[in-house]
Amino acid sequence: MPMIVTVFLSSVLVAVLNRFSGGGFGWKPTFRGRPIYYAFIAALVLLPFMYAGSPIIGALSAFSLLVWRIPGWYGAIDGGTDKGTRLRDGFVMFLRGLLLFPVFAYAAFMWKSVEPLALLAFTALMIAVFYDVANNYFKDRVDDPVAMAEVASGSLIGGVFSLVYLMHVAFQ
Repeated sequence: MPMIVTVFLSSVLVAVLNRFSGGGFGWKPTFRGRPIYYAFIAALVLLPFMYAGSPIIGALSAFSLLVWRIPGWYGAIDGGTDKGTRLRDGFVMFLRGLLLFPVFAYAAFMWKSVEPLALLAFTALMIAVFYDVANNYFKDRVDDPVAMAEVASGSLIGGVFSLVYLMHVAFQ
């Protein structure tokens, strides 16, 4: 599969799964349990297939997505705001973004390099920015600003996962 197609499909897939696992959408699924678990199963099936050159990157990407989404379901800050200051909420979302670490830690170990960890920090920072912008600049302009942040951050996460995969395949 061409590189640009891999990045695009991964971005779209993870954006959809991140939005679905966030809940709060207009239609209510008839599934039992939390939507994150269905999103995780879908990611666990689709990402290793999409990243056929390294299925372990696909499986770790699915696991990273699960680790990223679970705190919001169990009382941690979710939606980028916890009625604290913007700086505190942004910092907490940055820390939550760092929970995407499994795929980046694997890449850092395999490459014996810190670049994947720098990419993780950048991704976490951008996630915090997306949620801050959505909650503070779009809250009066759209019905659900968190949906915008979930789609934007999911797209970023999917794109970064695919870049980790492409770098892994290129440097093997």
